Order: sequence, then C-alpha cells, then structure tokens
Amino acid sequence: MNSGWNDPRTLDRPIQGDYDTYSDEYRRQAMEDVVQKINTQECVSLVGVGTVGKTHFLRRLFEPALFSRLLMPYGLKAEDMLVITIDPNALLNVGSSEDQYNAWGGFELIAARLMEEIPTDQLPEEVGEAYGEMIQANAFYRATAFRHLQKAIHSIFNLLQPKRIVIVFDEFERLLQLMPASFFINLRALRDEKRYALLYMAVSRREMYNLDQGDETIHKKMVQAQSFFEIFKDPVYLRAAEDGDCIELVRNLNMRVRMGKLLEKNDYKLLTEWTGGHAGLLRTALILFDRLKYHGKRAEFFRYLLGDRNIQQECEILLDSCTPREMTFLLKISELARTNTPLSEEDERIFYSEIQTLYQKHLLSNHTTPKYKIDPPILKEYLTFRDWYHKNTQRYVPPANPRPNSPNIQPPQPPTTLPEE
Repeated sequence: MNSGWNDPRTLDRPIQGDYDTYSDEYRRQAMEDVVQKINTQECVSLVGVGTVGKTHFLRRLFEPALFSRLLMPYGLKAEDMLVITIDPNALLNVGSSEDQYNAWGGFELIAARLMEEIPTDQLPEEVGEAYGEMIQANAFYRATAFRHLQKAIHSIFNLLQPKRIVIVFDEFERLLQLMPASFFINLRALRDEKRYALLYMAVSRREMYNLDQGDETIHKKMVQAQSFFEIFKDPVYLRAAEDGDCIELVRNLNMRVRMGKLLEKNDYKLLTEWTGGHAGLLRTALILFDRLKYHGKRAEFFRYLLGDRNIQQECEILLDSCTPREMTFLLKISELARTNTPLSEEDERIFYSEIQTLYQKHLLSNHTTPKYKIDPPILKEYLTFRDWYHKNTQRYVPPANPRPNSPNIQPPQPPTTLPEE
C-alpha cells in the first residue's frame, strides 16, 4: 500500500482529488468475520443500523478478487462459491392472501438470481426447465414452486459441484414482512437436505432474535418458522466506520458529493466527530458543508446540521434500527444527560442486554462522566430536540422523506449543547 497522499488510510494532508476506490483493508474485520462463518458452513446474520453501508459492504465482500483473497487462508476461492443476493423489492406478485401463492414470489426470485449468476454456457438444462415451470400462470405450478426450486438446486450441485451456495437476503426485515412462515420453513428443509453446503446470510438492522419486537404478526410468524431462525447464531455487526475505515469513507464520499473539492484536516475531524462515522449522516453533512458556507464557525454549523430535515431523517433511520427497549434506554440516557444525573445501578441491571447491543451498533459509548454517552453527538442532540418538540407540541411527526440532496434548513428551537469553538 502506498503512503502519504495516495494512502487511503492516512490523513497527513487535506482530503482532495478523485479518490473513488477502496483498499482491501476497508471493513476488513467484518469481512473476515463473515468469511470465517462461511468457511465453517454457518448461516450468517449481518447486523448494522440503517445507512451504515450494509449493501455496499456486500458488493465489496463478494467482488471475486477480494473474496478469493479472504478465502485463501481456508483453501477456498471465489470460484468455489455460488453467491446470489435477494432484494425483497424485486419480488413479483406480493400481497396475495393465499399463503402458497405469496411464497411463490420468494422461490421465483431465488431461482431467477441463480440463473443470472451462472454463465449461460454452464447453466444446467434442468434449472431452466424448473424455472420455466415455476413461472407458469397455472395455479398448480405456483403452489408447487418450492419443488421446482429444489430441482434447480439439486441439479446445480450435481453438475456444477460448487463447494458452497450462499443465498444473501438483503433487507431481511422487509422479506420477513412479505413472506409467509411456510417460505422460511421450506428454506430450512432445503438447507438440511444439502448437508450445510447451502448457506443463508440475513442482512438486517436488528438482531434476528429482535426482529419481532413490537410486532405481534411478525412474532407469530417467527414462532411458526422457529426452525429457520434458530440456524443463525451470534451476529456479525457492521459498525460505523472508525480510524482508517473512516478516512477511506470520507475520501470517497467527498469525491461523490463534492467532486473531490478540498477538505481540510480540521474539517474532516469536525464532520467525523459529529456524525460518528455513520455513512448516511456523513454523506448528508458533506452535501450541506458548502451550501451553508461554513467558515470555521463550529457551533453555527452544528446548529444548522441539527435543523436540516435530511439530517433529522438520517437520525430517524438510526433510531428505527433500535428495539423499543433500546429506544427507551436511549431516551432515558438523553434525559439524564440534561440534568447531569448518573444512571442508577438498578436501571443498569435492567437494561444490561440493551447496553451491550447498543455498543455493538455504535450508538452508545462508555465514558467516565457520564458513564454512558449516546453516539454520534448529532443523534444525542437530535433526541433532545425530538423530546422537547414532543413535550411542547404534544405530538411529534418524524420528518417526511425529503428530496435527495435538497437541504431544508430549519434550525431547532430548543437550546442544544453545542461543541466548543
């Protein structure tokens, strides 16, 4: 790796120029954790708060050259793997009240992605035949879609002989909402048939065991399909970018949203301190950086960031990644911080599990005084604003989806604890 100006993981000069690639070290620890589970034939639960960069992480991880380098210590290479990603937004005919018909959309999408991933000259004839039967309008074929998917996967293993097939479910919460319990029960049966050569990777904002928090319908579905969810063990957390990863992230975002314009070292530190290395917050802050004509006025810039509806929306996305109990704890910490009151030992015991999870999600940090601190700082102040707004208006409506890259500056009314100049 080069050093100095060309080294993406050092900050010995201002950030400037068309740096639009990532090094092999970017998100390296999380990538190694995922690959280790794939090597040991475990299903993977990848957890990261909203806009932390999970989809980008997946694209990088499964790039053939990088994936092969990560697999090399285990005597494997990318060519040994058949990896497909399932995006629930690409499902067909979702919404029918008929359980089997609704599950058909999930099986069809998996089969379609398998066909796309395999080169045409290597595609087993049986896979094309199974997919052709699956997509027929005939109700019988759709009701038996799982059997056609079984046939397709059996032929792939028999003829192409991959060492692993990895099916990645992006935005798993959405898939869980749309698919019936039978879909997940069938997937568990398919994995059992293949003797662990078939792996699943679920990508979500919350841990698998927390996906049903606050939703009775999802809870009932997960109870019915318990056999599927129990194959996911300890999650791999994708945290906000830190240290060298954060420098790389800012370099690339600066190129994409500011066309590589000069970003001084102090400005970099300012932005990363307030946004905590969360990609969505960083991207929005960089967009606002020039529009607000920031000239070293830290407190003024922080106030305008907090008042921007795009920033508020990013904060809501982070909060949506929390369970109701995690949210209760964050609000408690926010309220205690305003009066410099420490968390009681009783509350620390009651919320022990939530505290550990919030550390992993990078929404909480450990300090001497106070002991627990909400991260990033912009989220801490947003919670203060949110609570103040609720108490003074008797209602709080989260910001509507704003137009991308279109700031709507509305400085908040309540006083905030602004960074020192």
